[in-house]
Formats: sequence, structure tokens, C-alpha cells
Amino acid sequence: MLRKKIVNRLIELRKTKGISQEKLAEDSGLDRTYISGVERMARNLTIDSLEKILKGLGVSIEEFFSEIK
Repeated sequence: MLRKKIVNRLIELRKTKGISQEKLAEDSGLDRTYISGVERMARNLTIDSLEKILKGLGVSIEEFFSEIK
């Protein structure tokens, strides 16, 4: 349940900012297939990767989690 909420929040932020998976991967220093796998819940998201993705989105940890209920 928490994983689904985190993934949904990541997708929401990425789409709101108009960023493609490819651009997010580039900005995060991760592979596009990893971003895709995370969004499809086919890959587990590590804390380190979450931190990189949030940096790529330009979102603080506090801002990210403030919207997860």
C-alpha cells in the first residue's frame, strides 16, 4: 500500500512537471528502464534511488511526503 502511494506520487509529480521518463532518468542519473519499472511497480524502489529521483524532479523529501496520506 505504501509502495503504491509512493509510485503514484512520483508519477503525479513527473506528469505535472511535464517530464518524460527519459528526461527524469537523465536528470536522476538512472536508467530509463529503471524509472519505467518503478512506475509499473515491476521494480522495487530503493531509498537511494528515491533520493536521486526526487533530486531529478527538483522536489524536497518533505514536499514529496507531505502529500502522501
